[in-house]
Amino acid sequence: MFFVISLYALYASSFTLAKAIVGFVQPIFFIGIRMLLSGLILLGYQYFFNHEHWRFSWKDWLWYLQIMVFQIYFSYVGEFVALSLGVSSCKDSFFFTNLSPLFTALLAYMVATEKMTPKKWLGLGMGLIGFIPLLLVDPATNEGTGTWWSLSYGELLLIGAVLSTAYAWIVMKRLVDTESYSPVMINGIGMTGGGIMALVHSLCAEKAPFFTLAVPANDTIGRLLLPYVSSETTALLLFLLYFGLLIVITNIIFNNAYGFLLRRYSATFLSLAGITTPLFTAIWGWLLLGERVGWSFSISLLLTSLGLYIFYREELRQETGAL
Repeated sequence: MFFVISLYALYASSFTLAKAIVGFVQPIFFIGIRMLLSGLILLGYQYFFNHEHWRFSWKDWLWYLQIMVFQIYFSYVGEFVALSLGVSSCKDSFFFTNLSPLFTALLAYMVATEKMTPKKWLGLGMGLIGFIPLLLVDPATNEGTGTWWSLSYGELLLIGAVLSTAYAWIVMKRLVDTESYSPVMINGIGMTGGGIMALVHSLCAEKAPFFTLAVPANDTIGRLLLPYVSSETTALLLFLLYFGLLIVITNIIFNNAYGFLLRRYSATFLSLAGITTPLFTAIWGWLLLGERVGWSFSISLLLTSLGLYIFYREELRQETGAL
């Protein structure tokens, strides 16, 4: 149990690292480079070390296109642009951790792949209602962006990114279950294609320079280094540090450790444990970027966690066939 919580505490830092990175680089350009490199690495691994699962059929090109667009391009570009517009890492973590499973369940029900029960509807409804207190906070004051129906543009982008991710998981499941594709192959093609889309978008929409060699005022580590190292060197070191940690934590440690934990714990239990991620992100955000959370965050976290608990408990009952 301690290892599970520690893993999610470490994973929570990735949201704060992502927020810190957009202080040094244009968000869409960063996603393009990151996804293109990650996709090529995955495809190279699949081709040279796991070639028996190297397969692609042109009849499934439309499904792969949806992976590129929804799982990579819309999802990551929307998230990182939202962060650049002022959305906090705490809110980013909260939306992706607690809203994503609710959206996925709702979409799965709409395409007839998820069986809903009254308790599941109760948990789903409570989880969605739980976001209201967080969204009631004046976004224009806290994020410095325009608003639409009391939602900041950053929040709208973040909601769209979460919805895009939820739909992409349904497409991914179809490719894995129905067409028997390897998840590594799917992710490799999706990241490569989505990365190219993001780079084209960046070159057309974002202005040079793509990197900013200046340390943000709220960066705790940067403020500690500045008295001893130049601003340009500090910015470069911090960018490389955050980028490296983001890759190691999300792509190496978390993904592999999660697969190991699935051998010992149920997916439902691990999903429930993941509810703690926004709480840990709030701590990381405060330590690294000086972010603060208010009463709305606490209430929303409590309500959505309760809703997800009810939903996952009912899902576990369905899986085990308990009365």
